[in-house]
Parts: sequence; structure tokens; C-alpha cells
Amino acid sequence: DIAEKIRDSIAPTIFGMNWEKRALTLQQFGGVDKKLPDGTRIRGDIHMLMMGDPGLAKSQLLRSAARIAPRGVMAAGKSTSAAGLTAAAVRDEFGEGRWTLEAGTLVLASGGIACIDEIDKMSEEDRSSMHEAMEQQTISIAKAGISAQLKSKCSVLAAANPKRSRFDMSMPLPPQVNMPVSLLSRFDVFFIIEDKPDPEKDSLLADKILESHRAGEELVPGEAIDEDDLAIRTLSGPIDSRMLRLYISHAKKLRPVMTLQAQTLIKEHYTDLRKRYHNTDDQDKTMPITPRQLESIIRLAEAHAKMYLSETVDVPHAQGAIDLMDLFLNVTLRGDVDLAFFGSDAEQRKKDIDPRLRILGIIDERGTNGMDEQEIYGLMEEEGYSRNKIEKTIAKLHEDGEIIERDFKFVRKV
Repeated sequence: DIAEKIRDSIAPTIFGMNWEKRALTLQQFGGVDKKLPDGTRIRGDIHMLMMGDPGLAKSQLLRSAARIAPRGVMAAGKSTSAAGLTAAAVRDEFGEGRWTLEAGTLVLASGGIACIDEIDKMSEEDRSSMHEAMEQQTISIAKAGISAQLKSKCSVLAAANPKRSRFDMSMPLPPQVNMPVSLLSRFDVFFIIEDKPDPEKDSLLADKILESHRAGEELVPGEAIDEDDLAIRTLSGPIDSRMLRLYISHAKKLRPVMTLQAQTLIKEHYTDLRKRYHNTDDQDKTMPITPRQLESIIRLAEAHAKMYLSETVDVPHAQGAIDLMDLFLNVTLRGDVDLAFFGSDAEQRKKDIDPRLRILGIIDERGTNGMDEQEIYGLMEEEGYSRNKIEKTIAKLHEDGEIIERDFKFVRKV
């Protein structure tokens, strides 16, 4: 299968990480840029973020992606400023002394991929300069008497480390990643890469690393590479890097059109996800997928079609995109986008609501008829409140005169 061959040709010296490499492959091809009749532009570039424990080859994956892309620019978060990402105003000392603009990473990478390592180490002010570039794919400059709008039609591939060196999967993501929600939500897909002990995997990983070092020791700088050597062959991808770049450059020019069957499949998947996590209580509605993620699925499906040089986006392409998005939602985010972006899932949000307000709301729903005490216990316990807390809250409301008991039922005091 061509998809597997391309995936295995990206960073062939890195063991495993198949899902991450698959997402990187789709990012190389990207979706279809669209300009609608009213002038609205929908980006086709796919943004991806990898967050994980240190020492798991994230930086190596970024460098490999930058090498393979027809145009790839690498930047390090710690040493990158807002001007370095967008554009800097520089005085021309050798000419007439006028101010000129020098393009930054996101402008230089237009038409390719901008790889930003350790994006969590950047300051908040510098990171905020990426918002416009990632969604509108333009960079507006107004400095030194120059007002201009530069194009930055590039995919962003970023890597980040957790705040305390390692991830704690029992905690929400935002406190562990030094990044604002407004930037996190702009990434189509992001992976959490954990360093879990696994004897079988560790053994295979050690073999791969030892093979890499052995091959590196046998290669003498300046001498021709013996491609028949077993150690060299095992560390080479199925497709030559030059051929892969040509293939990607050709495929990126295609504009596959989505079939009705693929549209129906994506629509059904989207509505099913909305229903699955949709709660009846307006205050507790959890949207595990938003229109922004729906657009991500469409872009991934278009990238699948481009990878196979297809003129149409068919059902298998849409299914491949859905599989990747399912992995992103169910594994990385544990099935709840709000959990990742806002740090609380549906159960936690229910418990965070003031029990006094909730009890008064329940009684108000019944109006003058009132509500039986046991009914209140039943409803509140379903929402995660303890019986002891409910008893204390009802007693306090009764004592304060906010509710009164009439015919063995509680009603609001008018």
C-alpha cells in the first residue's frame, strides 16, 4: 500500500510511532484551499501538535518532516520571537536608509511546512502572533511606517513538552502544557506521546537504536554509500527521499472533489459524535467535536485522496480521516474536547455547579406543585452529588427560609 510505504519513508530510523507518522504523511499532502464566491477563504493546510515526555524523538520527526517537504523551515521556540515568526522591520543601512521587511519563519515556509520545536518555551506575546497565520493564513504588519499583509499559506508542525517533564494522564491537559486554549484549538490533530515501559517494545527499540549506531560507524564521511549493506538497507525507507519529494509536490497540485457518499459518511460521523456526548441539561452540554474539528476531518479526507492521486474524495479516504480523528478524540482527549481545552469533563462540570442553585432550579421546574425530598435526592445523586451534601444543602435552604415544606413537598418561598 502506497500509504504505508510513504509512512515508513518518513524518519525510517525512528522505531514505531506509526500513528504520528501517518498524521505527518497526511500533513505533507494537505487538504484543498477553497475560495468561496463571497470572498471567504477556507484553508487546506493541516496543523499538527505533538506533546510528550522528553527524549521520545519529537524533534527528529520535525526535522524529518522539514527535509521531506518541498519547502520546510525549522525554528526553535526558545530562540524565536514574534518578529522571527512573522516579519521584522529592518533599516537598509547600505541604501537610502529606508525601512524594509524581512520575512520570518511562517512567511518563508509559505507553500510548505513550518516546524516549531519546543513551542511551549515561547513567551505568550510571541505565540499570539501565530493566531492569524494559522487560521487566516496571512500576517498583517504595521510597523516603521509600513502597512502590509503577507501570505503564510503553510502547515504548522509543532512539538511541546509538559510543564513538569512528564505527563500525568489523570489531570487535564492545559495545566500541564504551557499553551493557551486559543492556540491549542487551532491545531487539527495533536498527539500525546507517553513513555510507557513495555519490555517487548523496549527490546525492539534498543535493536533499532543499536542498528542506527552501527550503520553510522560503518559510514565514512566523504565515501560512497554501499546500498547493498544490510545495516544501511534496514535504516532506509521504501521510497527514496528525492522521489518522495517529487511525489508530494505533484500530489499537492491536485484538487480532489468529495463524493456524496463520502459527504454522507462524514456527516453521519459528525452528528453521531454530537449526539453521543450531548446532555439534556443546557448547562452541562458537552460538545466533543465542534465545526472546527469537522473541517479537520474534511482536510484529512482530502489529504488521503491526494496521497492516492485520486480525483475524488471517496468513502475509504473519508474513513481513513475518521479513524485518525477517532484516535485523536478517544485516546488523546479521552472523548471530550472540553476536557482538553477547558480542563473539566461533563462529570466534573456537574459537580462544580453550586448545589444550592441546582436544588432551587429543580424545585422551580415543578412550580407551585413542589417536589418530594426523595425525588430531589434521586436527581442530585444522578448528577454526582453525595447524599450527605444534599441533606446539608436542603437543611440550610430550609433554615434560611428560601424553601418551605408544604404537604410533604418542598416549594420556593414567594
